[in-house]
Amino acid sequence: MIMSRLLTIKEAASYLNVSEMSIRRWTNSGKLKCLRVGQKNERRFRIEDIKSYIAGDAPSAITSLELPEESHVAHFYKNQEEGLEMSLASVKKGLDQGEVVVAVVPKKKGNTLKTKLHEQGVLVDILEAQQILTVFDGCKSPDEQIAFIDRIIEISENFKGFRLVGDMVWTRDKKWNVEMLRMLENLTNHQRKNLTAKYVCQYDLGIFSHDEAFLAMQTHNYTIYNEKLNKCPYYELAPK
Repeated sequence: MIMSRLLTIKEAASYLNVSEMSIRRWTNSGKLKCLRVGQKNERRFRIEDIKSYIAGDAPSAITSLELPEESHVAHFYKNQEEGLEMSLASVKKGLDQGEVVVAVVPKKKGNTLKTKLHEQGVLVDILEAQQILTVFDGCKSPDEQIAFIDRIIEISENFKGFRLVGDMVWTRDKKWNVEMLRMLENLTNHQRKNLTAKYVCQYDLGIFSHDEAFLAMQTHNYTIYNEKLNKCPYYELAPK
């Protein structure tokens, strides 16, 4: 019996045109079969298993999601890998589309995000110097945060749009309470009116409570959960 060569995770990702993080998540969930080899228990893939996966009803990768214009999206994620993948995909897509992009994330994630962008050929230092890309860890209060974003929105008027990606764990690092979080999300809904803009706010379900998750659903017109984008029936624009 002749054994076919096994693919590495990098080769499998290239074959499926997705990120390595998607491959890891699909294997962890059992959606994509893999073999474990060597002392490090590394993933290896048979080409027939990958073809079977393609032929089946594979879910869309989170990186392929198209966000509607004027959307304020709450992305609920269950692990750091998924959270980073969505942040990276959304920031990269915004830059590719000629938008001004802001990523509001904890410092450690910000450094990782910029490293990943470098690896994909993004000239991070130049884009930051031109204020086309801003990566920072948030302000001390909702009013300061909105004022900071307003200044960047003014710059975006000369570009194809504005995009904000925020991993809301940064609000934990700043010691915000739930009312401050609610205030920011409500102010954001008024800020984004009549803008060519997309906002993605990420909520780690291992950190935020059920009440905070429901707050997110009340203040966002779309949600992403389990790689699916849906309109949110609980959304309601609160008074300013």
